[in-house]
Amino acid sequence: MTANTLEILQRNETLRECRDGDFIPAVLYGQGFEKGEKIKVDRSAFERVIRQQGESSTLWIKVGDETKYALIKEVQKDLVKSEILHVDFQAISQDEEIQVKIPVIFEGRETLEAGSFILQIILSEIDITGKAIDVPESISVDVSKLSQGDKVTVGDLAIPEGMEVAQEPEETLAIVIVPSVSEEAETEEAETESTEE
Repeated sequence: MTANTLEILQRNETLRECRDGDFIPAVLYGQGFEKGEKIKVDRSAFERVIRQQGESSTLWIKVGDETKYALIKEVQKDLVKSEILHVDFQAISQDEEIQVKIPVIFEGRETLEAGSFILQIILSEIDITGKAIDVPESISVDVSKLSQGDKVTVGDLAIPEGMEVAQEPEETLAIVIVPSVSEEAETEEAETESTEE
């Protein structure tokens, strides 16, 4: 995964004070931090990282004058507002084997949908295991040439050498379907309203 660097700060204030200051309370544990250390991260900086890399990614973190390699272990969110409430970081070695969830990117969906098909996504992430430094941010698969009834399975993915996937090769990630009459009508209605505006 890419090596973004995120600065983290020690946290002495309460959780509420931390969040009111536009920081996300967090904890850092792992190599060199066996007892766990209370920290905080700038909210906008952290949100930018997970937009680019996802919530189960590796990155460099700056702790005082030290730079450590770490895994975003857990992101806790408010179920209603989807606001990030707390983050767990785990300091690791780049050669350490980790298991994380990474997103599957379905390339060519626009081409598929232009042909009056819909890609029904069943599973948008896979569990992958490998050396931290080698784990990709995502896995892409081309769906532009698929037809009605075609499936995308885990076995269709180009998994990098040295990586293992927890899911079985035959597990379905997505299937191509033809939209129902009601779905087509809703789409046409939405397009008409958009034109009138």
